[in-house]
Amino acid sequence: MIRTTFFTLIILLIVSCGTKKTQQPIDQKVIKSGEQLYLRHCLSCHQKDGQGTPNMNPPLANNKTVTGDPEKLTKIVLFGQTGKIVVNGEEYNGIMAPHSHLTDKQLAEILTYIRNNWGNQANEITQKQVQTIRHQ
Repeated sequence: MIRTTFFTLIILLIVSCGTKKTQQPIDQKVIKSGEQLYLRHCLSCHQKDGQGTPNMNPPLANNKTVTGDPEKLTKIVLFGQTGKIVVNGEEYNGIMAPHSHLTDKQLAEILTYIRNNWGNQANEITQKQVQTIRHQ
Protein backbone atom coordinates (compact mmCIF):
# COMPACT_ATOMS: atom_id res chain seq x y z
CA MET A 1 0.00 0.00 0.00
CA ILE A 2 2.70 2.49 1.02
CA ARG A 3 4.87 1.42 -1.90
CA THR A 4 1.99 1.95 -4.38
CA THR A 5 1.20 5.38 -2.93
CA PHE A 6 4.87 6.35 -3.07
CA PHE A 7 5.21 5.32 -6.73
CA THR A 8 1.98 7.11 -7.63
CA LEU A 9 3.28 10.31 -6.03
CA ILE A 10 6.59 9.99 -7.89
CA ILE A 11 4.79 9.55 -11.21
CA LEU A 12 2.54 12.55 -10.52
CA LEU A 13 5.59 14.64 -9.64
CA ILE A 14 7.39 13.67 -12.83
CA VAL A 15 4.35 14.38 -15.00
CA SER A 16 3.65 17.74 -13.36
CA CYS A 17 7.27 18.88 -13.68
CA GLY A 18 7.18 18.12 -17.38
CA THR A 19 3.98 20.04 -17.93
CA LYS A 20 4.59 23.15 -19.97
CA LYS A 21 2.71 26.34 -19.14
CA THR A 22 0.52 27.22 -22.11
CA GLN A 23 -0.21 30.67 -23.37
CA GLN A 24 -3.81 31.85 -23.15
CA PRO A 25 -5.45 32.60 -26.51
CA ILE A 26 -5.45 36.32 -27.31
CA ASP A 27 -8.41 38.08 -28.90
CA GLN A 28 -7.36 39.07 -32.43
CA LYS A 29 -9.17 42.41 -32.01
CA VAL A 30 -6.61 43.28 -29.32
CA ILE A 31 -3.75 42.35 -31.66
CA LYS A 32 -5.22 44.39 -34.56
CA SER A 33 -5.83 47.44 -32.38
CA GLY A 34 -2.34 47.06 -30.86
CA GLU A 35 -0.84 46.95 -34.33
CA GLN A 36 -2.56 50.20 -35.34
CA LEU A 37 -1.44 51.89 -32.13
CA TYR A 38 2.10 50.56 -32.62
CA LEU A 39 2.21 51.99 -36.14
CA ARG A 40 1.13 55.38 -34.80
CA HIS A 41 3.28 55.59 -31.65
CA CYS A 42 6.25 53.20 -31.97
CA LEU A 43 7.06 52.70 -35.63
CA SER A 44 9.48 55.59 -36.05
CA CYS A 45 11.90 54.19 -33.47
CA HIS A 46 11.32 50.43 -33.56
CA GLN A 47 10.40 50.05 -37.27
CA LYS A 48 7.64 48.02 -38.91
CA ASP A 49 9.60 44.78 -38.54
CA GLY A 50 10.40 45.36 -34.85
CA GLN A 51 14.13 45.42 -35.58
CA GLY A 52 14.70 48.88 -34.13
CA THR A 53 17.10 51.47 -35.48
CA PRO A 54 20.72 50.26 -35.53
CA ASN A 55 22.90 51.94 -32.89
CA MET A 56 19.92 53.99 -31.67
CA ASN A 57 16.78 52.04 -30.72
CA PRO A 58 16.79 48.38 -29.71
CA PRO A 59 14.85 45.71 -31.52
CA LEU A 60 11.61 44.43 -30.03
CA ALA A 61 11.86 41.21 -32.07
CA ASN A 62 13.32 38.29 -30.14
CA ASN A 63 13.84 40.55 -27.13
CA LYS A 64 13.71 38.87 -23.72
CA THR A 65 12.59 42.09 -22.03
CA VAL A 66 9.56 42.18 -24.33
CA THR A 67 8.56 38.59 -23.62
CA GLY A 68 9.73 38.54 -20.01
CA ASP A 69 8.34 40.25 -16.91
CA PRO A 70 5.17 42.13 -17.97
CA GLU A 71 5.61 44.67 -15.16
CA LYS A 72 9.12 45.63 -16.28
CA LEU A 73 8.04 46.07 -19.90
CA THR A 74 4.96 48.07 -18.89
CA LYS A 75 7.05 50.42 -16.75
CA ILE A 76 9.48 51.03 -19.62
CA VAL A 77 6.72 51.97 -22.06
CA LEU A 78 4.64 53.87 -19.52
CA PHE A 79 7.40 55.84 -17.77
CA GLY A 80 10.21 55.76 -20.34
CA GLN A 81 13.83 54.72 -19.89
CA THR A 82 17.29 56.25 -20.20
CA GLY A 83 20.77 54.87 -19.88
CA LYS A 84 22.72 51.97 -21.28
CA ILE A 85 20.96 48.71 -22.02
CA VAL A 86 22.07 45.59 -23.84
CA VAL A 87 19.67 43.81 -26.16
CA ASN A 88 20.70 40.67 -28.03
CA GLY A 89 24.35 41.45 -27.36
CA GLU A 90 24.17 45.03 -28.69
CA GLU A 91 24.52 48.10 -26.45
CA TYR A 92 22.08 51.00 -26.71
CA ASN A 93 22.26 54.29 -24.85
CA GLY A 94 19.25 56.27 -25.95
CA ILE A 95 16.07 57.66 -24.53
CA MET A 96 12.79 55.80 -24.56
CA ALA A 97 10.14 58.49 -24.26
CA PRO A 98 7.34 57.84 -21.76
CA HIS A 99 3.95 57.01 -23.22
CA SER A 100 1.88 57.91 -20.18
CA HIS A 101 -0.40 60.00 -22.42
CA LEU A 102 -1.90 56.77 -23.78
CA THR A 103 -4.82 55.13 -21.97
CA ASP A 104 -4.39 51.91 -20.01
CA LYS A 105 -6.33 50.09 -22.73
CA GLN A 106 -4.13 51.50 -25.51
CA LEU A 107 -0.94 50.58 -23.65
CA ALA A 108 -2.22 47.07 -22.95
CA GLU A 109 -3.00 46.57 -26.62
CA ILE A 110 0.40 47.85 -27.80
CA LEU A 111 2.22 45.72 -25.24
CA THR A 112 0.22 42.63 -26.15
CA TYR A 113 0.91 43.26 -29.84
CA ILE A 114 4.69 43.56 -29.42
CA ARG A 115 4.75 40.51 -27.12
CA ASN A 116 3.13 38.47 -29.91
CA ASN A 117 4.80 39.65 -33.10
CA TRP A 118 8.13 39.20 -34.93
CA GLY A 119 8.75 35.80 -33.36
CA ASN A 120 7.78 36.90 -29.85
CA GLN A 121 5.25 34.83 -27.95
CA ALA A 122 4.00 35.81 -24.50
CA ASN A 123 0.80 36.24 -22.55
CA GLU A 124 -1.46 39.23 -22.98
CA ILE A 125 -0.98 42.31 -20.81
CA THR A 126 -4.34 43.54 -19.59
CA GLN A 127 -5.73 47.00 -19.07
CA LYS A 128 -6.00 46.22 -15.34
CA GLN A 129 -2.30 45.32 -15.16
CA VAL A 130 -1.34 48.62 -16.80
CA GLN A 131 -3.70 50.53 -14.52
CA THR A 132 -2.17 48.93 -11.42
CA ILE A 133 1.37 49.80 -12.52
CA ARG A 134 0.41 53.35 -13.48
CA HIS A 135 -1.00 54.01 -9.99
CA GLN A 136 1.78 52.37 -7.94
